[in-house]
Amino acid sequence: MTTSADAQPVRPSKLVYVLPRIRLSGTAYREERFAISQANFLPDEPSSWAEVIQLPRPDWLNIYRQFPYLHSEEPAEPAHGTLIISDDEEWLRKHVSRLIAVVYTLGLDESQWQVPADAFQYSAFKATEQPHDLVTLFTKSGGKTEDLRSLQLLPPLELRGVPTSFRVNLRDEKHAELIRRFDSNPYDRLTVACYHLFRSQFDNPVVAPSEQDFSAYCACLEASLDVTGPDYSKELSDKLAEIYGKHTKLERWIKGLYSERSVFNHGVSSEPTLDSPDDRVRALAEFRQRSLNWDVLRKLCLDVIKEQLQESLDSAKRELARLMSPTRTMLRKFFFSEEIWSEIVKVFTQSKSVDTIRAFTGKDHDDFIELCCSYLNGHDWQAMKGKADPKKVCEVLKTMAAIFGEAGRAANNAEDIAAAHELFQGADSEDGEAIGRWERNHSQWEQLLAAQDIGDAAKAVAARTARFFRATS
Repeated sequence: MTTSADAQPVRPSKLVYVLPRIRLSGTAYREERFAISQANFLPDEPSSWAEVIQLPRPDWLNIYRQFPYLHSEEPAEPAHGTLIISDDEEWLRKHVSRLIAVVYTLGLDESQWQVPADAFQYSAFKATEQPHDLVTLFTKSGGKTEDLRSLQLLPPLELRGVPTSFRVNLRDEKHAELIRRFDSNPYDRLTVACYHLFRSQFDNPVVAPSEQDFSAYCACLEASLDVTGPDYSKELSDKLAEIYGKHTKLERWIKGLYSERSVFNHGVSSEPTLDSPDDRVRALAEFRQRSLNWDVLRKLCLDVIKEQLQESLDSAKRELARLMSPTRTMLRKFFFSEEIWSEIVKVFTQSKSVDTIRAFTGKDHDDFIELCCSYLNGHDWQAMKGKADPKKVCEVLKTMAAIFGEAGRAANNAEDIAAAHELFQGADSEDGEAIGRWERNHSQWEQLLAAQDIGDAAKAVAARTARFFRATS
């Protein structure tokens, strides 16, 4: 019979999650160690193992390698990313997926979407006093037992050229609120929204196809805005309208998004067309005409999460933030670029357009300047569902060139006269390359718009319009 005196002492061990592909840091200078809720983030460096984990680093971790150097026969160097530990290991095991999603969201402003979710691949293991040569790396269906000599894991293609560091902004008051909510309840709706946003940002199209991403965007917006149904599309549209203003096109776009989600989940009987008798199918066909859906949705999701975090701020501060929101500007370009371009075409191709525009006074003058401002601030060639007619673009450019060319003659400005002549000749011959060269040399003119100067307005909108040939080249 074994007595308590004969019992073997429990050897220390520690649950460690390793993210080999990314080095996380906090907001402060050289803040390589930081904590979120019950989780501690450490660099995979000797000091972390010796001072914090107080266990040896297992050699098998060198299975993870960096990309090899070009033109070198030397093996790729080991990858030293980030370690995550917690005093409550069961808590960490249960909530690590949502924790990673929150961390990813906290760093999006700093990273500017340059780091995909693929960089946050993680594995778990038990660190011990005497690390074993073998390790079992688990998948959902089982485990693969390997050692340092049997395997080297290089980064996936999606991480080629991607930054290997990721700064997590811990100081922003909205971020502090998100961390507080996660700490209080890891299943908080905004934590879940972060999880769906994170899952939509894998660059690998097999791991997460774009159709699946659209479904995740729906789930992210529903969780952010506490959409409970039964008419999810209508309820979501109404709640987005409270933030960004009510737009018929926005409601229609959201309907198309939900139709895309339905096709991903359930399929559809035939290829969606614009003349389908089913309005949901028509909405889907319209949705697919827009080329920027994926990027607009991810930025919208992040902005909505931030908007919900601002609920703790005073209402006046929240309204100011809404007015200055870059997402509001993005949505205006996304939905109204076609309409603004149509107005530009109408004004600049009217009968005797050059003389008529140069003679504008009073309200006509103010309306013209306002249209130019709307065009400069609210138009994006890529946001248009269909390409503009290049011939029409050239007609508009000729009028613009003539207007600021005449203004240059009146002011005896040789530089403006020469620029107007060059642009007019390129547009008259419909030479996209010549116009593109002109645009590259005069792109700074988009900043020249003055409230009382029609000539400067024409120069600014000409530079924006000439960009068409860059966007379509």
